[in-house]
Amino acid sequence: MAATAHHGAAVASGEFTMPPPEGSKVGRLGHIDALRGIAAVLVMIQHTLEIVAVHPGAPLWFRHWADAISFSFFNFGRAGVIAFFLISGFVVPFSLKEPRALGAFAISRFFRLYPAYWLSLLISVTLLPALGLIHFPLKQVLANVTMLQFALRQPDVIGAYWTLFIEMAFYGCCALWFLFGVLRSARFLVATTIGLLGLALAAAFVRYHHPHAPLPVGYINFLAAMHIGMITRLAMLEGDALARRLLGPIVGLALILAVAISWFAYSKTPEVEPWFAGVAGIYVGYALFFYCVTQRAFANRVTLYLGGISYSFYLFHGLLLRLGRPIGFALPWWEGALVILLFASALSMLIATFVFEFVERPSVKIGHRLMQRWRAIGRDRHADIRA
Repeated sequence: MAATAHHGAAVASGEFTMPPPEGSKVGRLGHIDALRGIAAVLVMIQHTLEIVAVHPGAPLWFRHWADAISFSFFNFGRAGVIAFFLISGFVVPFSLKEPRALGAFAISRFFRLYPAYWLSLLISVTLLPALGLIHFPLKQVLANVTMLQFALRQPDVIGAYWTLFIEMAFYGCCALWFLFGVLRSARFLVATTIGLLGLALAAAFVRYHHPHAPLPVGYINFLAAMHIGMITRLAMLEGDALARRLLGPIVGLALILAVAISWFAYSKTPEVEPWFAGVAGIYVGYALFFYCVTQRAFANRVTLYLGGISYSFYLFHGLLLRLGRPIGFALPWWEGALVILLFASALSMLIATFVFEFVERPSVKIGHRLMQRWRAIGRDRHADIRA
């Protein structure tokens, strides 16, 4: 198990870690890792409620209750996803540093994301068709291998995969901003955030008048949230005076425009949930993030453990829900609901722990060694040039 000092550093570089040993102190960004765990649980709650509520034997009172707290007036998943994106903006871009930063960043992100993702994908496309639950066309599977299936106009094999394309788009932005020397420019990041919010509002307005226009309104808004995470990092950890002055206004603007963007885009034709529920989820996600950052909240052994396995938990809980659904639906509602919850929570955590230990951890270590070699080559070449 890594020492505590390395725990904070790993979180800062965008890597998930397991909690520190008993009796040790949490690293300086351990609370951010803890929030990852909470966000993953929120997404799991959302997906579990959606399935349990449509159980053939679900009582009417439960259907109404689940509809109110997870569809009509709120969305747990939206809150969790927004928290995830804000965290990504807060931690991931700042691992871009010389020497040979872009190559090292690409290596880091590849070995952080793809091995566990590919395992999840392989099990899904093998097991689900074998059980007769769903069939995946070859072109859909191949598109999902890239993690760019949204751009390739192919559906996600597992619903939760949709956020990963936004992560990849954000990494592309980070690489460009670093290349142009503006990754740590508060002025540029604020201007970019305003531009993204304006673009999302314009796309939402078009969608209001053309409800079936295939415009990624939400994706643009999520990218804006990730840039707000970057500005928050500059303000609260990097001591950037301009970022400190502009953080409050830019967050306020994002929250105000969230209402307008959601109403214009989704009041006529909701994509997932009613527009108000989406806004409520966004607000709660922002509140959780800023409470966590300002108060260093949520860090305990349970949340740190969940934060450590959160990526694998996020990848695998949807697959486990698909497997648990037919079993739960074959039972009376109460017993079936418990079975579905067991698949979504306990079994998902067990598998996520296994994947973290035997896939994520080794992959991150390999990536770290390759990054060190890549940077060492750069240092050697630089030394030769100077000599």
